[in-house]
Amino acid sequence: MLTISKPHTQPNVHKITQHTTPHQLSHLEKVTQTPNSFMSNQPPLTSLQEAQEVISYLTRHQKLSPSDFEEALNVIRTKHNSQGNDNHKQKIKIKTTQKVKQPKDPFANARMRPIAMQIAYDGANFNGFAENVGNVDDRSVERELFAALVKCCLVKDRKSSKYSRCGRTDKGVSAYGQVVGLTVRSAIPLRDGEGNEVMEGRLPRNSYQGCSVLVSVTGADGCEERELKEMDFCKILNGLLPEEIRAIGWCPVTDAFSARFSAKDRTYRYFFAERDLNISAMNDGLSKILGEHDFRNLAKMDTENVT
Repeated sequence: MLTISKPHTQPNVHKITQHTTPHQLSHLEKVTQTPNSFMSNQPPLTSLQEAQEVISYLTRHQKLSPSDFEEALNVIRTKHNSQGNDNHKQKIKIKTTQKVKQPKDPFANARMRPIAMQIAYDGANFNGFAENVGNVDDRSVERELFAALVKCCLVKDRKSSKYSRCGRTDKGVSAYGQVVGLTVRSAIPLRDGEGNEVMEGRLPRNSYQGCSVLVSVTGADGCEERELKEMDFCKILNGLLPEEIRAIGWCPVTDAFSARFSAKDRTYRYFFAERDLNISAMNDGLSKILGEHDFRNLAKMDTENVT
């Protein structure tokens, strides 16, 4: 910035302490054209180089009065004219083209790992668990879940994540053991520093265990063995999810895992507000459905996966 301080002893003298900038060039042009100001009879500065040389001249002399400014400009212009230098008549060119760095694709050469994740949520403020795809006003648990998964780059999108859900809940219904299956980006590379494949059986089964992998070291020849840990998927997601939704835990699964069709059982608990209820009739009705029953006629069937 251009800083001018006015000494008390010399009312028409100013001191320059910094270098000029394009903004100050514009300011100096206005000053030269202002009545009763510096060099009101001189034409405006015509280039940034000219302004810089004027400022440099005045800085060396530690003074800036109207006559000093006029003298400095005349000296600089005389010097340029004598050398046949027309730089002060040239237009200032500012480069505006810059090479835009393409963001690194986090999924390029990344290991994609199938996992099952347990989720708990308070459904009071949600329209249900399952996303109503295409509805812009959808307020579902799944929509919040995938917004967080995509934001932290654990999945690229829903379609490529091989997503499955154990079940769905209606509006206002909560769950404390909902399970989903999906394929997420892993912190463990597909290959080590020597190009050898890191086999699936060596991968950590949680976020606390580690596995030894040869990794390339920047600025050094060869590789060194390091213990790599899997990402803490739950901690990452919980930092982005609403407070009503929590990721509780995860475990590795096979590619064939389906949160829906691989489930062995499901447990539902129903809570009723305390009011005038016929508890005896409710118990009588429930007694008729106790035990094991085949409810496939009431379900949407996938005959290839259900036996």
